[in-house]
Amino acid sequence: MSSPTINFTGGGWFAKIQLNKISSTTSLANPFGRNKMKTPFKLLCLCLTLSGVTSAVTTYAELLTFDDLSTVSLGDPTFGIIPQDYGGLNWNNFGVLDGVTVDPSYGYHTGVVSPDNVAFNLSGNQASISVAAGTFDLDSAYLASALNSVPVQQIQVQGYVGSTLVYNNTYTVHNTGPTLVNFDYLGIQSVTFTSGSQQFAMDNLTVAVPEPATMGFWTLCSVGAVLLAFKKGKHSSMSS
Repeated sequence: MSSPTINFTGGGWFAKIQLNKISSTTSLANPFGRNKMKTPFKLLCLCLTLSGVTSAVTTYAELLTFDDLSTVSLGDPTFGIIPQDYGGLNWNNFGVLDGVTVDPSYGYHTGVVSPDNVAFNLSGNQASISVAAGTFDLDSAYLASALNSVPVQQIQVQGYVGSTLVYNNTYTVHNTGPTLVNFDYLGIQSVTFTSGSQQFAMDNLTVAVPEPATMGFWTLCSVGAVLLAFKKGKHSSMSS
């Protein structure tokens, strides 16, 4: 009898189990062979392997427009703070404001792509985005120089895996309108934005982040499969 095989379809994001060529004499209570006590262990290993595959590699692309965020923070009615876990990411030193209501001479206003909000680096300091576990892809964003006194500025964007720098590029942006930047930073854990103590505006950030873990579901499946196989195997043994 051949062993079970696992086929991967859909670019590797979906695992499909196929039990091939189970002989007609094989009991459904014991599909892996004669040793009934090994059946639960094999089922458990198979389920846990699949749970590791689905929780580790599944990602989903997301467009972050910042338009669903509050633009009011404690003590300041003009801007808000991007909360942790927004878009499945951790945010450091990023604020959000309503760019439509800002004077049109500012990049906060001209940098709006999807009304009404834009993100910006607080006080012109370095800002960063990271992921709590695994990695993410930084695909693209629209950037603009935020102040009317800074018509042109450069933004250095550095991507890291742990403490190792893996991407390092500098982009030139203006305060007259948004510039689409295609980063294509793949498999990073954090990214920093440095703009020489000047503020920049960011809108419509596209990222690919890990999908919420499905380990709990697969664990329940694993336990259920083990108990069912063990019960059937025990019943078959007592009947023989």
